[in-house]
Amino acid sequence: MKICIGLLSNRGFEQQMVLSLLKMIDFTDDVEFHFEVATEGYTIAENRNFLAAKSCQNNCTHLMMIDDDMIIPEFTLKLMLSHDKDMIGVNYNPRMLSDGYMVWKKGDKEGQRTKKEDLPNELYECEAIGFGAVLIKTKLFHEIERPWFDWEMYDTGMIKTGEDYYFCKKATKKGFKIWCDPHIKPVQHIGKWLY
Repeated sequence: MKICIGLLSNRGFEQQMVLSLLKMIDFTDDVEFHFEVATEGYTIAENRNFLAAKSCQNNCTHLMMIDDDMIIPEFTLKLMLSHDKDMIGVNYNPRMLSDGYMVWKKGDKEGQRTKKEDLPNELYECEAIGFGAVLIKTKLFHEIERPWFDWEMYDTGMIKTGEDYYFCKKATKKGFKIWCDPHIKPVQHIGKWLY
């Protein structure tokens, strides 16, 4: 396996994120790593498209994207790989004080999600996941048309769906499945506090 670690930031990488990334790389054996950093795009969607293209150009089997403000456990990649799924992510809080979370379980209706306390305790299928920390097999990028990442907008100019949800919708339309492993925790989102 050849894993592209795709990092993206327009503001710089948080020190705690870098430390958790290094611990994860040190913990993960039997894989070849390739590294790409996207810092030039005007939007996160542009940076994600860049990382996806680079993972394909470098013949990687997987792309793991980690946002500049995420802290992940050292066993994250190893556990994700053990499931051998098309796409797998983690659940984490948005970067705000709320009871929200960043997965949409399979069967959740738009605007009506499963209560956080009612989410499964084992690996479960999702409609969509946030891409703060996600592992995607690069074969998806060969089978899904470009742009892979984009926005859906309301007529008012406000964002209706983010670039991660946009990609998840395209992937599920092509028959790919999206998963979340609830055992990957704690995952923290760095802001004024650790969410």
